[in-house]
Amino acid sequence: WNFAGRQNDLEGFGSPRDGNWISGIPLIDKALYGPRPPDSISTHHKGYNPLYCLPLMLGLLGCFVQWKKNKTNWIVVATLFFFTGIAIILYLNQPGDQPRERDYAYVGSFYAFCIWIGLGVILVGHAARKLTRLHWSIPAATLVCLLAVPVLMAIKEWDDHDRSQKTLALSLATDYLESCAPNAILFTFGDNDTFPLWYAQEAMHIRRDVRVINTSLLNMDWYIDQLRRAINQSAPIDPLWTAQQIAGERRDVLGYTPVQTPDSCLDLENMMRQVGRSDSLNASFIPFPSCLVSLPVDTALVRQNGTIHAGDSAEKEIRFAIPKHYLVKSDAIILNIIATTHWRRPIYFTDSYEGLGFSPYLRQDGLTYRLIPLRNKPINQPWMTDKLLHVFTFGNAGKSGVYYDEENRRNLLFIREAYIDLADNLLDSGRTSEARQVLETCDKGISSQNMPYGMCSRYGNEQNQASLRFAQAAYRSGDTVLARKVAADLKKDCIQQVQYYQSLPKSHRLPGSYLGNELSTAQQILDKLGKIPLL
Repeated sequence: WNFAGRQNDLEGFGSPRDGNWISGIPLIDKALYGPRPPDSISTHHKGYNPLYCLPLMLGLLGCFVQWKKNKTNWIVVATLFFFTGIAIILYLNQPGDQPRERDYAYVGSFYAFCIWIGLGVILVGHAARKLTRLHWSIPAATLVCLLAVPVLMAIKEWDDHDRSQKTLALSLATDYLESCAPNAILFTFGDNDTFPLWYAQEAMHIRRDVRVINTSLLNMDWYIDQLRRAINQSAPIDPLWTAQQIAGERRDVLGYTPVQTPDSCLDLENMMRQVGRSDSLNASFIPFPSCLVSLPVDTALVRQNGTIHAGDSAEKEIRFAIPKHYLVKSDAIILNIIATTHWRRPIYFTDSYEGLGFSPYLRQDGLTYRLIPLRNKPINQPWMTDKLLHVFTFGNAGKSGVYYDEENRRNLLFIREAYIDLADNLLDSGRTSEARQVLETCDKGISSQNMPYGMCSRYGNEQNQASLRFAQAAYRSGDTVLARKVAADLKKDCIQQVQYYQSLPKSHRLPGSYLGNELSTAQQILDKLGKIPLL
């Protein structure tokens, strides 16, 4: 990637389509990977960075000349190159498929290779002097090398490395926080939906009443103990178990050991208090007696504090089955907090969390999902309409020329899908003009230049699938101009995808394979597009 060139910014796992190194020389690249991928991730994409192997060749020349001239110094640089690159992989025994690209772990080896690139410039200069016998040949050769390597790299790579106008992290964090009611508890599930929120609260003082709880850290006793303290404008939280009961490895795992009949239902708080009082104080494994649990509901309270709307009829208790036969400490603490809050504080999640069985009671309130005592209430329509039309921001995605890499596009897609979900819900309620306004706000806020409607993406062509829903909603809302715009972009990319996959060897597009599934999805999208009148 750094010294030869890169195909696109998709994270690759061996597919000929995603994130491979390339030379930029069509004959070589076609021999390596087959035909060029669709325009959306190749020639028309800022992540397409052909460097024509020039930095690589210059570095190899420098490596060769140092070996010939001074083997001792070569060993020093080669040792640095090895131990800050290949040796890290060997030492960590790193598996091939990582959750994200780890090139940042080997930056030291890039520095070592750049030493050889510098020596390669000297070799080119001396070679030019011998060939031309001109006194200015060395500076001329140096100038050519500058143009051929760092200037070329800047020309090709600046546009997809420039972050000067992108403010998506703060916008996404603000959108998450503003989706929550006052004094909320918000459970997050990883780095990208946690760190920006902490920054927004601590550095920008945005919505400091919301308590952000990172479930990735919720297995740690010290982190659980922090919940017992007030932070900023957020009141303390009761994790139910004492500091002694969760210290170290205590209660790291709860195993399902039924003592009632399988269909017996236990009060969640009472069950967890019983688990906390278990005689096996120092054990890391503690049994819990039932997977079927209930939460009582104070119907007057949830109506008074806005958990449900005035016209809603709350259940007197909610029941759900925990779908696991063991719970790690973080799972148990989530359940404990839900049980001890007693509906006095809003509880939210950053996705439609299905891990503990209460997902039928989660309602979408923007980018977040709120636990409510009602089943299958998909969207908080008035709340979402206000937030999406008047509060949400897009991280400069509506500004021309701002680059968003693959992970950024996935986060922008979360925002775009929230607008699509709301528009569909409004259309189902007969509120056509509001649905049209929601879609047009999204289209303006997320420019199709920065975030195309038609674009290859991993995870089952998710970006194009969302765009199909957008086009369908726009058509239903009566905005045929917007519907045609989305459909044209989508159709062009899907046609190119189908042509590309069909030109690959059969082994790459077998049914059930990664690209085979992408091919099938692209064909299905085209079929559904063809069924929309006027598109």
